[in-house]
Amino acid sequence: RFEGAGHKGLFGFLSYLTRLRENGAKLALPAPGREGGGVRILSIHKSKGLEFPVVLLCGLARRLNREDMSRPILFHPKLGVGPKRLDVERGMEYPTLARRAVARKLELEMMAEELRLLYVAMTRAKEKLYMTCASQRMLFGRTNSNRPSRFLGEIPPEYVEKSGRLPYAERAEREAERPARRAP
Repeated sequence: RFEGAGHKGLFGFLSYLTRLRENGAKLALPAPGREGGGVRILSIHKSKGLEFPVVLLCGLARRLNREDMSRPILFHPKLGVGPKRLDVERGMEYPTLARRAVARKLELEMMAEELRLLYVAMTRAKEKLYMTCASQRMLFGRTNSNRPSRFLGEIPPEYVEKSGRLPYAERAEREAERPARRAP
């Protein structure tokens, strides 16, 4: 009914809904999955096992949760404890070798989980996949630059259609063109 009445845009749609509510009308929503219309907003975990013709994967900025890494003692189920060394006389903390090993292992596991979730999200699309990352973000009154997920650079260029430019796009493209380094 909204488009049939010649309305367009998000503002117009919201105004239309407001008028409906003010007039006491109820909006009839289609049942999910029946008519094929509508939008579903799901977490990556909730979308597992489902497929959709079009998927919008938004907010692909790098953001591993490093908060846990600042704790005085790190723990890994296989490597054990990774404490900081405290120099009481100088009032300084130093990372121990055990801490560095545990921190590196935890970071690699977090990156593997990030990659696994990205794979799950990307494979939900049957026909079209749109992936977005804002180059800047306002948080607590401060504007911060965002870097796209490190894994986006691994998608072969023939499968990518770019829209806009990210501040880090040129560097990511140069890195993608370089031959991969081999492990020693």
